[in-house]
Amino acid sequence: LLAGLVGQTPHMMSATVMALARLVYEFAPQLSPMLPHLIPAVLMLLRSKAREVIKATLGFCKVIAMRLPMEELGTYLSPLLEGILLWAADTKNRFKLKVRAIVEKLAKRCGFDAVAAHIPASDSRLLIHIRKERDRKRRGKSEGGGGGSQWGGDGGARTARASEWNASA
Repeated sequence: LLAGLVGQTPHMMSATVMALARLVYEFAPQLSPMLPHLIPAVLMLLRSKAREVIKATLGFCKVIAMRLPMEELGTYLSPLLEGILLWAADTKNRFKLKVRAIVEKLAKRCGFDAVAAHIPASDSRLLIHIRKERDRKRRGKSEGGGGGSQWGGDGGARTARASEWNASA
C-alpha cells in the first residue's frame, strides 16, 4: 500500500492516501510504530499541485487530528499545521473549510495555546477567529439562550392557531 504514495498518477496517490486514512482511523493503536515514517511522507503530498491528492491528504490530516493520542499529536503539530495552512486561502473545492475544520479539531484536542505556538503569524487570524466564535457560542449557551433566534425562543415560527394576525377573521 505504501508504494502507492509515489505512484505516477494523482489518482493512484490520492487513492493510496484515502486507504491509509481509513487504516489509521480503524487501526491507529496497531499502526503507531509505523506512523513516524508514514506521517511525514503523506504531509509532503500537501505540496502537490494535483487537487485530488490535496483533498485526500487533507482528509488524512483530519483523521490524524482525531485518532492520534495527544502525546504523538503534539510532536506532529508543527509540520501538520505548516502543511495544511498552505491551503488556508484556497477557495476552490472548499479546501479553506477543510483546513478550518482541521485547525478547530486540533485546537479542541491540543488546546488553543499549543496550536497558537505552532501556527505562523500570517495565519494567526484564523485561530483568533475560531477562538472568538467558540467563546461567542459558549456565552450564548450560558446566557440561557438555548439556541433560539433574536426574535424569541421559538425561532420565530408561529402556527396559524397561535398567531394573532388573523384574530379578527
